[in-house]
Amino acid sequence: MKEKNQSRFSRVFRPPVWVLFPLYFVAVAGVVVGSLLCLLQGLPEYCGEIAYAALGIAFFVLLYAVIATVKLKDDIKTKFKAWAAKYTFTNRMATQYGYRTVIFAMGSIVVSFAFAAFNAVIGITERSVWNGALAAYYFILMTMRAVLVFWHGKKRRLKKRETQTELKIGELKRYRTCGILLLVLQFAFSAAIIQVVMSERVFERTGLVIYVTAVYTVYKVTMAIINTVKAHKNDDMTVRAIRSINLVDALVSILALQTAMLFEFGGEVDYSFANGMVGMGVCAVAAILGVYMIVNAHLKIKKARKGLELPSYETYTADEYEE
Repeated sequence: MKEKNQSRFSRVFRPPVWVLFPLYFVAVAGVVVGSLLCLLQGLPEYCGEIAYAALGIAFFVLLYAVIATVKLKDDIKTKFKAWAAKYTFTNRMATQYGYRTVIFAMGSIVVSFAFAAFNAVIGITERSVWNGALAAYYFILMTMRAVLVFWHGKKRRLKKRETQTELKIGELKRYRTCGILLLVLQFAFSAAIIQVVMSERVFERTGLVIYVTAVYTVYKVTMAIINTVKAHKNDDMTVRAIRSINLVDALVSILALQTAMLFEFGGEVDYSFANGMVGMGVCAVAAILGVYMIVNAHLKIKKARKGLELPSYETYTADEYEE
């Protein structure tokens, strides 16, 4: 009898896979509706009750959907792989970690460009060193990612006329370039930190936005650390570079979240020292990472060049051989 009850209970949390999509939609819709009803002013009193009811329903629907997703993870994985295998792009996205990393980096280039342009315009019109420093920061991030993405496109063409060793050296040079740019990035970020400390500027987040930002920041940092560790098991140095850049970007988000939270909840406390210390910590980690990338790439390039096979003596002229 107990076994039958357990089997019925387990079936409740194993609905068809397609049911998960409307469940998550209902959960998100409930959160949005409940949040709007709580934030909007001048509404009737019964709207507050509707808001709490919507948030309550959203919570339980989301809880059920998460449990069902965990129960159905094997079925979801099987169906996703079967669907992804039908198309070249989705198949490569699902099976090739390096390819997936580069595609996501392309999206990050667009985002970095948008933030750089926005802060550049604000910095020029408002004569703000703060926004100018942020514009430089996002521009350097965009440049690093662009260098790596363009190299991947170029490498596909070079495979026909260059050896694997030569391609590896080119890959390592881009990795080293990103390490150098990480060091340059600290100058732009240091200027932003000085503005934070001296003028008490902050990344302002108010209301529910600050909680959403906190959750997203924790997720972003966690995934950046996991992907950085995973990338170091990959032999592709450009993949490692992209994940290292994402890690630095995630660490900067910690400073942004801290300034916002201290501004929102810190009251009259002077939090410039705390912001300065966290900012220095982020700069130190990024600088160490940049130096590691430069040194590691330099050593690997020297090792790779020693393994290059030189043409025989007869293929050189006297002047070429001397050179």
